[in-house]
Amino acid sequence: MSKHLFCSLAVLLSVSGAAVAGPVINPVILEGNYIRTTIGQAGTLGDGYQPTPGLQYDASGTGNFSGGDFLTPGSPWDYFMLKADQTGGVTGNNNDPAAGMRAFRPMLLEDVSGLTGFDNHVRWIGANESARLTNEYFFNDDDQRIQVRTTITAYSRLDNLRFARSIDPDQDADSYGEDETLNGRGYDANHDGHYSDPGDAAPHNWVHSQGDYSGLVLGLFSDSSFAHNTGVSYDWETDPDFFLAMNDDGDGDHTLGLAFSLGDLPGDASLSFTYSYVLASSLSTAGLPVEEGIHSRRSVPEPDTLALLSLGVVGLGAIARRRARYNK
Repeated sequence: MSKHLFCSLAVLLSVSGAAVAGPVINPVILEGNYIRTTIGQAGTLGDGYQPTPGLQYDASGTGNFSGGDFLTPGSPWDYFMLKADQTGGVTGNNNDPAAGMRAFRPMLLEDVSGLTGFDNHVRWIGANESARLTNEYFFNDDDQRIQVRTTITAYSRLDNLRFARSIDPDQDADSYGEDETLNGRGYDANHDGHYSDPGDAAPHNWVHSQGDYSGLVLGLFSDSSFAHNTGVSYDWETDPDFFLAMNDDGDGDHTLGLAFSLGDLPGDASLSFTYSYVLASSLSTAGLPVEEGIHSRRSVPEPDTLALLSLGVVGLGAIARRRARYNK
């Protein structure tokens, strides 16, 4: 499938953890046979109230994305959130600019599709006064899930570090005018509260929604070695602790969350972990495979400036090789 780019590269140098303002970063659209999505300047799926795609899915695998959007109807909500003893609360970014949740300033957005072994691959970097955060989104054209690798680099020590992703699924909103979904934790093909394969898709690994009319599925999955858990929130919770506590508010126009307990992170050290947005035509066809050779890891400290400059060089090369521009 063709892929379209509307991206300007912005590199923001960090000096002692302080960010320096740079140019606005424009969104990147990625498209495969089953999935079409935007990575916006907030570092999330979608770009607020902008036109689709937020997250589109074609169950036939033919690249026909006329069936509506899973993310943009109503109030857009794809949110990542970070919390540590030193942060004084939750900090994070939401794709809805009206929500005012943009704690991590964008530093870099680069499209490296085809250069890393994946047909579609975008890297976003943002920072606040406590940490630098990288979100990488990647999938091949025939995949029905978006893999995400998040890397957190602490500017100073962060104790009891927690992180979460949360999304509001709206797969039936465009086609049926229905905002509510059937929600659950763990693999439950007939939605009766019993897990058919708890070894592979236990409640802490997998949280999902299903369209009441369409049966279409959107969920979050991880088999990370870091402690993690899932939840469903009636109040559209932003605190990772809510999801780590396995709260489940049931069916409705709720948000799904997947949270990680990451321990203590020394200053200038990094850690990485992976998770996936899984899309499917039904719960019985939702594939939850182990991430292909991509495992959670801790890394040695790295200089902020050198890391950003090296990423910028890669990004310039990627942009030069892209084939078309997308005009809003």
